[in-house]
Amino acid sequence: MGELLEQLNRLSPQQMNDLLTLLQVPNHLSPPPTAIPGDRVHALIGWVQSPGGPGIERLAEELERIGRTPGHSEREDGGTAPNTTTVREGTPFNTHALDQIRGYLVAHAPRKSRAAHQESAERLVFAAWRWLRPESTLERLEKIQEDAGLVEMEPGLFVRKLCETCADIEEDHPRLRPWVLRRCALLEYRISTLAELTADLSTTGTSLNYSLFTGLMDYCDSASPLSREQALNAVGRVSAETLTQAMVAVGQIVCRTLSTQPGDCEFQANLMLPVGPEFLDSALFSSARPQKNMADAGALWGEREKYNRCLAVVAETDDVPEYLGFWIPLLLTGRNPSAGAATAYYKARASAVFIDDLPPLGDDVPQDSYPRWTEYLSQRFQQAVFVSLPFAIEVRRGQKRVPAIINVNVNPARDGDFRRAYHPEWLRIAQQAAAPLVCEAHKAFVLSRASFR
Repeated sequence: MGELLEQLNRLSPQQMNDLLTLLQVPNHLSPPPTAIPGDRVHALIGWVQSPGGPGIERLAEELERIGRTPGHSEREDGGTAPNTTTVREGTPFNTHALDQIRGYLVAHAPRKSRAAHQESAERLVFAAWRWLRPESTLERLEKIQEDAGLVEMEPGLFVRKLCETCADIEEDHPRLRPWVLRRCALLEYRISTLAELTADLSTTGTSLNYSLFTGLMDYCDSASPLSREQALNAVGRVSAETLTQAMVAVGQIVCRTLSTQPGDCEFQANLMLPVGPEFLDSALFSSARPQKNMADAGALWGEREKYNRCLAVVAETDDVPEYLGFWIPLLLTGRNPSAGAATAYYKARASAVFIDDLPPLGDDVPQDSYPRWTEYLSQRFQQAVFVSLPFAIEVRRGQKRVPAIINVNVNPARDGDFRRAYHPEWLRIAQQAAAPLVCEAHKAFVLSRASFR
């Protein structure tokens, strides 16, 4: 134990942080970096030996691992050589498994060299590995550039070079591929000038609103019962057309914002509304496919009658119903909602889900549903990713209500595309552009329902 304590006390602050990451010390138990080194060691030993800790043997193994991490050999100048080890085996990490990703990065990332003659390529490698850390944000880019000794490089050029270097790391470390794609998509936010939406999309919300308003005015101005009936039928047709056009326009906005090849994306969109379970008994869902979708949802979450509210798919762009009638429960305990439509509803912000990189379910659904949910998505869901965009109304200061959500289900043209959808910075752009259209889709659906009663 004495030798182990000596090794721990000799660790640099960065090495201690690496050790805490490898041991997966819970955040609330991790001794703060500002603590006195001896106190950090004492706190770490106490946790390691506790009933929930990994034990002294595991601590010794990870401590030895830090000392012999590949690519960390000492250089004559006192620095360390870049890591040149290539690791090509293993299954790619799920990007939500942050502890595993942190451990892998710690084990394989090169250390910064203090050599004055170090090549800029080596410095970029150091910067790229630092950027890949989950805690690195766009706000930290300047500090990463400074730490890498590349302050003389123009910031935009630095970001582009960083993307290229991350791509090289992805090639040598295939387990990191999903994570590298996700991190590079965030870098694109800094250097990309998002193409302006074309005139037809930017004015679609206004034109659709005008169409609905004109139809209603014709109905109100009709004098005879016959003319009123004809006007009402016209309102129904215009509403149905407006609803489809609004959903398609939202899909186009999502692809143009989140894809690097938007013209080649295939998408399907649908409208979800918060409703009571009795709404699902309406004639809208009487055909075979909606009935099957409702049954599938019931198999996932339990009978809908036990929930006061749910989010239900009430319209979609496809002529043949694909998801019409599918629903997810809305529980009052949705403080940590599942990604996708539940987050869009509870948090009033856009959210995306990748089918090949599923996050855990939140507390808004029964926790034993996860195996059935993953099986449903793998067997029934036809697209690679879906993005949920809410229309939010501020009912009082700091409190928003979401009356409608449009889901855009996308098959990107290229594998690895659409990773911008991981990041709130990109999703915020799509949500702001789509919000007026989600509003028009909601109004059009309500009017179409009213006109056929």
